[in-house]
Amino acid sequence: MFIPTAKAGAAVVLLATLLAASIAYSAAGQKEAAPPGAKIDAVDEKAVRALIVQLADNAFDVREAAHKRLAALGEPALELLQRAAKENPDTEVRERLRQLIGAITSSFFVEVRRFEAPRSFTQRLGVTPDGLQVVAVGFQALRCLNLADGKETVDFEWPATIRFSWGFGISPDGGRVITGSDDKVARVFDVKTGKLIKELKGHTAQVYGAALLPGGKRAITGGMDHSLRLWDVDSGLEIRAFEKVPDDVHCLTVSPDGKLVAVGHTIGYEEPGTIRLWDVESGREVRTLTGHTKRLCSVQFALDGKTLVSSSFDKTVRLWDVAQGKLLKTLEGHPDRVEGAAFTVDGKRVLSVGDQSNPIVIMWDIATGAILYQTPPVGGGFLDVLALADGRHCLTCGKDGAIRLWQWKR
Repeated sequence: MFIPTAKAGAAVVLLATLLAASIAYSAAGQKEAAPPGAKIDAVDEKAVRALIVQLADNAFDVREAAHKRLAALGEPALELLQRAAKENPDTEVRERLRQLIGAITSSFFVEVRRFEAPRSFTQRLGVTPDGLQVVAVGFQALRCLNLADGKETVDFEWPATIRFSWGFGISPDGGRVITGSDDKVARVFDVKTGKLIKELKGHTAQVYGAALLPGGKRAITGGMDHSLRLWDVDSGLEIRAFEKVPDDVHCLTVSPDGKLVAVGHTIGYEEPGTIRLWDVESGREVRTLTGHTKRLCSVQFALDGKTLVSSSFDKTVRLWDVAQGKLLKTLEGHPDRVEGAAFTVDGKRVLSVGDQSNPIVIMWDIATGAILYQTPPVGGGFLDVLALADGRHCLTCGKDGAIRLWQWKR
């Protein structure tokens, strides 16, 4: 998650310089896309609907011809195709429509840089507040990369005994990073030196959630032992365990003001996941958010702290009103589980990514719930996504270990 600071402008300058050549892909022969909300040529709605009906025709030639004609219509037909992809009762037709939408929008959202990984699996991502470095954790490694050239800038004191790390967070000032691992320990590192500051020990199972509060002096961790804990980082001592945590913690995030922690609780892969909001100071539950029908994968606050986005094994992305605990919108379009979701900096859009059977990146318009952009399938599956400060780029990571930098049209 990007954390805005007075240095945010440096991120924009860096990206403008870094991508000066690659951003010019539209000038290299690709058709320039209209920006979201721009007026585009109208299509005959009745004709488009007739072609959509033909996608279910028993004759292969008829289906293929309809597919090609819809693809040729391109962006002007996009809104109708997106609507039909949600509403059409035929599963095969919905899948064909999703493929069409992906093909049409793929030129709007492109990979412009890739940072290869020495090992498989990069699980979680964060960006330093100055926007110049990306920190990533995953299989047997914690890495800090310079966005300008992809080179590692820090050699972290990473214990060789750790296999996987899931929990992850950067302090708002960018000075510290926390990880939670399969050895039941959370660790806090200095981002500049790579030194291990403290090991937080007390969980009796894997630590799936971890975050640092503003100032970086306190941390919250959650584990597969039905526990949520608040820590003093400098001493390594537990301040308190949160009251009556009912289920395992699979993911968590702290509100921008540091007052609330949103936790994705889970029982199993197929059971409904529940989001609970907890008060950091009292350790008490504030409210419960229900609606996901399977395991929670990710939760994140918008930068104003008023809205929460979540993703799940149930193939949906959901938006929630934090103050009232109400479901605002359900975003459907991923064909399989959604591993990560994140707000763009302006809070008007959401990015989401899918796993190996669903290796795509989607950008959603929050106001309408429509898919703005969608990439074609890439790599072996994504596990996390975050938006950058300039409002035109995001980073993803996944099961092939690579960190990818993406750009979308305005």
